[in-house]
Amino acid sequence: GKSIDGYLDLLIQNNIKALCDVRKNPFSRKYGFSKRQLESCLKSIGITYFGFPSLGIESNERRELGNFDDYQRLFDRYEANTLLKQKDALNDLIEVYRNHSRVAFTCFEADHRWCHRSRVAKALENHPGYHQPVVHL
Repeated sequence: GKSIDGYLDLLIQNNIKALCDVRKNPFSRKYGFSKRQLESCLKSIGITYFGFPSLGIESNERRELGNFDDYQRLFDRYEANTLLKQKDALNDLIEVYRNHSRVAFTCFEADHRWCHRSRVAKALENHPGYHQPVVHL
């Protein structure tokens, strides 16, 4: 629900140095949030963009989600299947963290509890190479 300006301001306020986009398809009908636009906006304020589409969820899996329990079942499957197969991508995320220290994940949902990025963050917290608390902005 944020505008691109409000979103960028939040990143600046939190001293974010790198943004990791975990959308499978980084396109948006909302101005500023498609990959190229977002990457350009971030660059203009000194934040590096990284795309991790392999950590996204296929759009066909997101159909028929009606309530919080539906989302949680989807994310449980995602955690048990997709994340387990994406060890290289998780290691790449750790490398981004090591090189930039202040890193944010972005996806579509405003509330992290309704988004798979919370499961990506959980996987990162459990990774032996990661040593920071996760804060949901």
